[in-house]
Amino acid sequence: MTLGEWEGALRAGVELVADVLVSHGADLPWGTGKPRLPRRRAHFERVCRFLRDRDAEAEELGALAAILDAGEAPALPARPAHRVTFYRGRQALSVDGVRMALPMGRELLFLQILWERRRRGEVTPRHEHEIDWRTALEQLRRRIRKATGRDLLRAVVLPALPPVGGYRLAPGVRVRND
Repeated sequence: MTLGEWEGALRAGVELVADVLVSHGADLPWGTGKPRLPRRRAHFERVCRFLRDRDAEAEELGALAAILDAGEAPALPARPAHRVTFYRGRQALSVDGVRMALPMGRELLFLQILWERRRRGEVTPRHEHEIDWRTALEQLRRRIRKATGRDLLRAVVLPALPPVGGYRLAPGVRVRND
């Protein structure tokens, strides 16, 4: 099973869980009127326990516990696809060994804010204090494309999906203070 097939099965499973919970009149652990997505690990595990412990004979879904037990997660890649290092002190960014200077400006400030918020587990909103970070993102995209010859922005910055929206530093980005 490929990673894409696994993700598709997981999305279908979340939809199935939500439908089963609603049909049984249960309160959704992630709240009413919100996307069908558990936001905490405890909520996800509670849903899994509910599905695993229900009577498989009486339901049309069959032996869901047996299906869950038989499934195997795909192996994660050993390392990120691209090596990215952000040198805060030197004001430079290295993508796959190609180093580029980041002069004082919005691009450098954007990366520093992304790094600080990654440590706190926060997302940087697209518009903040009259600053539209999309322009800094596009400048960073052009700088990376010019230096590497490829569009590798997603190796550095990832979009945060709605309802939060905004940007976050990619998990594979190493940050050094030298």
